[in-house]
Amino acid sequence: VHVTLSLDPARPEVDEDLNEMVLLQSMSYTLRWQDARIAESPCADYLDYLLSLSREEAASDDGRTQHRERRNRFWVPLLSIQDLAPDTDQWDESGDFELDASKNEASWTGEIVIRILQSHFNFFYYPFDSQSMVVNFMLEGGAMISNCQGLNLFPPEEVATATSEQINRIYLPATQQWVLAGSLTDSVSAKPPTHNHPTTGQYNSTDQSICALTIKIRRNPLIFIIKSLVISITVTYISLLGVLIMSSDALGDRLGVLFIALLIAVTNMQTDLGIGHISYVMWIDYFNLSQL
Repeated sequence: VHVTLSLDPARPEVDEDLNEMVLLQSMSYTLRWQDARIAESPCADYLDYLLSLSREEAASDDGRTQHRERRNRFWVPLLSIQDLAPDTDQWDESGDFELDASKNEASWTGEIVIRILQSHFNFFYYPFDSQSMVVNFMLEGGAMISNCQGLNLFPPEEVATATSEQINRIYLPATQQWVLAGSLTDSVSAKPPTHNHPTTGQYNSTDQSICALTIKIRRNPLIFIIKSLVISITVTYISLLGVLIMSSDALGDRLGVLFIALLIAVTNMQTDLGIGHISYVMWIDYFNLSQL
C-alpha cells in the first residue's frame, strides 16, 4: 500500500491530568493500492458512494458503525496510530474512497485528529532541551507499507524555495517556541521501526506494516528568557534602583517598593512552563541551586 501524508502543524503540550507530554496532530492521508477483486465487484460503479465517509456520518456513532459494516465487506486497509492518549479515538473526520476499475487501483483519503503520548520527552535541560516527536502508524488487515523510507512528507517544489521559518511553520506552532533541530532532511524522517527478532534475538528485523515518523525539534530559549528572566530581572533591578534613589527617611515607601517587586517576581516565577508538575518542581530546584 502506497501511503501519502499531509501534516498540519503539531502541538506538543503537557496533559496536566496525565502529567505526560501529548502531541496534538491533525493530518490527512491517502492510501493507494491495487486490487483486481474489488474492481471486478458487481458494485464497483457504486463503491465510491458506498465506502466514502461524510462528515455527518463521522460525527455520530450510528453513522460510524454503518460505515464500518459496509467497509468490512471489502478489503480496505485501515490506518491505525499507536500510543494514543487515553479517551482518544482515531476515527476519520471524513473519508473518500475512489476506484479506478481500468487500472484495478483503489484509494482511500481520510482526515484525522489525534492525541499521541510522548512519554520519552526529557526536560532536564529546559529551556535548552531537544526532543523527538514520534508518530507510529500502521496498516491493519495484513497490509504492508511500500514507501515508508521514501515517504513524501512535503512537496519538493515548496521546500526548494521555502525559508527555515516557513519550514518550521509546516510542522510546528506559529508561537516559535519550538523549531526544527537541524536541516529538514536531518530533522524529519520516516522508517520502519526495528524490533527484536523472535528467532535470532537480534534487533535486525523490521515490520513493514508499521512506519515510524520522527520529527526532531529543539526549544527556542529566547521565548523563556524574554517572558520570564528578562521581566524578573528588570522588575528587581528597577525596584532596587528606585530604593537607592528614594530618600532614606522614607523607609516605609522603600519597603513597599521592595515588597511589590518581590510579589511581581514571585508571580512571574509561578508561570506555567508547560513541562508538567514534577518536571517543573525539579526545574525550580535546579534553578535555585544554580543561583546559590
